[in-house]
Amino acid sequence: MAEPGRCVSGYRLEELQGDLGPTTAWRVTELRRGVPLGMRILAPEALPWAEAFRTAVTAQRALIHPNRLQVLDLIELDGAPAAITEHVAGPSLATWLRVRRRGLGEVIPVFEEVMRGVAAGHHQGLYQLAIDAGQIWMQSRRGMFVPKVDVSVGAVIAAAAADGRTLHAGRLPAPAPLDARADLYLLGTLLYEMVTRRLPFDAHALASGPPRPPRLAEGPPELAELVERLLARKPTARPASVDAVLALLAPEPTPDGHGLRPGPTLLPDLEGSQAGSRPGSLPEVAVPARPPAPTPHPVVVATAVAVGLVAVGGLVAWLG
Repeated sequence: MAEPGRCVSGYRLEELQGDLGPTTAWRVTELRRGVPLGMRILAPEALPWAEAFRTAVTAQRALIHPNRLQVLDLIELDGAPAAITEHVAGPSLATWLRVRRRGLGEVIPVFEEVMRGVAAGHHQGLYQLAIDAGQIWMQSRRGMFVPKVDVSVGAVIAAAAADGRTLHAGRLPAPAPLDARADLYLLGTLLYEMVTRRLPFDAHALASGPPRPPRLAEGPPELAELVERLLARKPTARPASVDAVLALLAPEPTPDGHGLRPGPTLLPDLEGSQAGSRPGSLPEVAVPARPPAPTPHPVVVATAVAVGLVAVGGLVAWLG
């Protein structure tokens, strides 16, 4: 049984962080080095598909990406496989969104980075099939927050579905193809939530299939059209891939080569550094201009001139 203080395979369980659907998230300590790490334990109801989880975790150990939670080890706890991951001390994306109202200049770059993390998994044949703001972690780095997508459990959800079982249906409409098109739908739901701070649908609406996507009122029309395409009722009407959405949002590389700049068509109302700000960055502090030098008083000027003339006259007399 997982409980705080228990040690297993060189790790000590410290704190239960939450239920992530087919897994539970724990903060643990590596005993040898004393460093904090994360643990994702396969939930009891998902144990019939434990082998799918082991295979997916093994594949993710080789997947290193700045926007994905890095998988470091695979252990067993009471017969349940558990992934050991890096620990992110920052908040979840859900908490980051609740702290204060975020403008498009912050939301769109963070969403881009989430998509990059998801796309990195797709390139390796790994689908998330569970994407929401509570499963994305915001890592603080040099005054900015960088999102990290959690461990992929898509293989477990797909294996259960093949056996006629539904695991963590969450925000997916039923029935839904459990592939990249499902992740695109979930990304559309996430984008809508990030912009509006509310979900586009409730669970009841999703139970009978994909509902008609709502019109996004916030932001430019191009953004509303993108959300509608991501939430299209027919999977074939959604964008071809996450990479295709990224090309729409961020067509240009940033000067440092480490990321992509928000596309001007989706951020037409942003100017200067706000449009090009990095994800979750702190607002720039305006530096006040240097005040102009004070103008000397006329009496002071006249006195200085008189003293100068007397000094020059004395010098001339001495030389003569």
